[in-house]
Amino acid sequence: MSVLTRRASPFPTVGFMAPACARLAALSVLLGSPPILAAQDVAETTPEWNDDRSMEIVRAAMRTRHHTFSDSSLKNFEVESEGHVYLLTDIEGQERLVRADQIALRIIWEAPNNISQTIVGRRFDQNLPSRIRYHVDHLAITVDNFGNSIRMGEGDEVAGVRHPIWRGAERHYDYRLVDSTEVRFSGGRARVYEVDVRPVRFDRPGLIGTLYIDRDTWAIARMSFTFTPISYRDPRLTGLDVDIENALWDGRYWLPVRQVVEVRRSSLWLSFPISATIRTEHLIGPYRINLERAGRIPPGEKIASVSPERLKAFDEWSTDLLDGPVEQADTAAIDMERIRTRAREIAGRRVVPTGRFRVWLQGISSFIRSRRAEGFLLGAGGEYSLPTGSARAWVGYPFGHQLAELTVELDFDLGSNRLRLEGYRQRLTDIGPIQAASGVTSTASLGINGEDFTDPYFRDGARATFFFPWADGRSSISAGWERQESALLSTGVDDARPIRPIRDGDMWSTTASLRPRLPGLLGARVTGRLDAEGGILDGDGYARWLFGVELDGRRLGSPWGWEAEIGGALAAGTLPPQRLVLLGGRGTVPGYTFRGWGGDQAFFVRLLGSRKVIGRWLNLRAFATAGTVGVTAVSAGAAEFFGASASGGLRPSLGAGIGVVNDFLRVDVARGLDDGVWEWMVSFNKDLWPMM
Repeated sequence: MSVLTRRASPFPTVGFMAPACARLAALSVLLGSPPILAAQDVAETTPEWNDDRSMEIVRAAMRTRHHTFSDSSLKNFEVESEGHVYLLTDIEGQERLVRADQIALRIIWEAPNNISQTIVGRRFDQNLPSRIRYHVDHLAITVDNFGNSIRMGEGDEVAGVRHPIWRGAERHYDYRLVDSTEVRFSGGRARVYEVDVRPVRFDRPGLIGTLYIDRDTWAIARMSFTFTPISYRDPRLTGLDVDIENALWDGRYWLPVRQVVEVRRSSLWLSFPISATIRTEHLIGPYRINLERAGRIPPGEKIASVSPERLKAFDEWSTDLLDGPVEQADTAAIDMERIRTRAREIAGRRVVPTGRFRVWLQGISSFIRSRRAEGFLLGAGGEYSLPTGSARAWVGYPFGHQLAELTVELDFDLGSNRLRLEGYRQRLTDIGPIQAASGVTSTASLGINGEDFTDPYFRDGARATFFFPWADGRSSISAGWERQESALLSTGVDDARPIRPIRDGDMWSTTASLRPRLPGLLGARVTGRLDAEGGILDGDGYARWLFGVELDGRRLGSPWGWEAEIGGALAAGTLPPQRLVLLGGRGTVPGYTFRGWGGDQAFFVRLLGSRKVIGRWLNLRAFATAGTVGVTAVSAGAAEFFGASASGGLRPSLGAGIGVVNDFLRVDVARGLDDGVWEWMVSFNKDLWPMM
């Protein structure tokens, strides 16, 4: 047995943490904990900081933590815990799972505060290669409620943060009584005070969050908090959120039932559309209390692990590898966002690092790329974090087009919402509206065969965008003005595809983009999208709606996977060429002329199945696609001007290919079945396109 030691806590008690009533009812099924029957809010709200009632409650809780247990008759307990540890990447607000670990723990506690935690089972799988080494306290649970000093990541992430319920803490924190809630259990009830906490000084280590204090015992029933930026010892940390809950066992003992920790990191010097998140969720119980034990465990706290062979052989899992916070939309991911939202309500922008300058790149292609309308381009940008948000600027010079491209953005944080003001000059834009290839693929393809898989034009303008959460997804509403103009062929590649013209002019437009997370179907994650746009171009008005649903049936631990996508478009008014819906070829219906069809009515469907044949290194893919585009009076003039036509009915295609290195690189071949052609395609995993 290998032993991983952790510094013994100076606080000789068991933790006092309780769950919210709704979640404990669900946990009671899994863990056998006492079910909650009902909950009732009690109107006792005091909006002022450090008023007499708030301080009376806090000081009573401090005396309880220092002098007594939740119940002095508690001699020992044994309990098992199952934990999920997920490594994720966040690419432009969309979380992608890199690796999933599942941990089984056996925990023994003895008075006064001797703790033994043993990892008895562990399994994992990953979508991308990863050699991450987790801190030991991310694999275990916090039994002692942190003592008087909070320490995370074995001290590498946070250390020396004073606990807000400890002697003398009132000199370092402000407290505000928010509410009082009564929670009834089978056989008893618990009444808790909800108290907000913030540091007196934000330039010193401290936590920001909410405490739930039991009104009968003054025990801490729940803690939900984050930290001041100065608390982070690792400068790459952008946030660390903690949610610790307990339940009342046997009507007298407050013991842990759920603990969630989320650690977020990004590059220290580079602002890039990708960041890393470690999210852990441990479910604990049921408890065996005051047992007759033959031996004693050593003083302090130890975390140990059985041999790798025994870890692998463990087969007493009560949940699947992915039955944790990634797949369950009502658990950890949403809870962590609520903690951050509450912290911003308590402390404003002071919960995030400010005053930091970083190099800003929207993706690899904003640094270096080659396009038919630009030639070779070099670009760079910078970002500066402000007390109210952030400021960014980017400039790129295309050596073929020879007109500098510029973007300036100001972001303002508004609680869980965000407002962006931006201005831009010579912004290269693809008509699309469905992206056909990643930026890196476009650059490579242009040099090889004169095709960058875009239909470009340029925009000068200004826009305001309001981002907001809706239906477990990120959505936005924007409005702005633009001067739009056709692009010209500006590359030295001899066989480059000609650039088709747009209708030049001044456009005023407003757009609503909704990205809801929908209920799962057939074991797949389901995401919807709706883009509704209305605009006026030199006096002619139009409206366009794009809609779609994506289903992702890929799961770690299964050799089989499947994906599906259904999309469509509809327009009204007088549609300009730059608002045509283009289909055909790579990105939509492969095996036909690239974007040969364009109009105002469109529909397409894509089905894909995959099978791993050599672990994570090679999988086989097979897919079927079909699409149709119609042209009415709405788009007839634009389609003729642009050089596109209707598809003449539903056009199907079939294809197959391979994916290598965790499906990072793909090689496919497709054939259009209705007067189509053979088409070979080399591409990257679509999940990675935003960073390319």
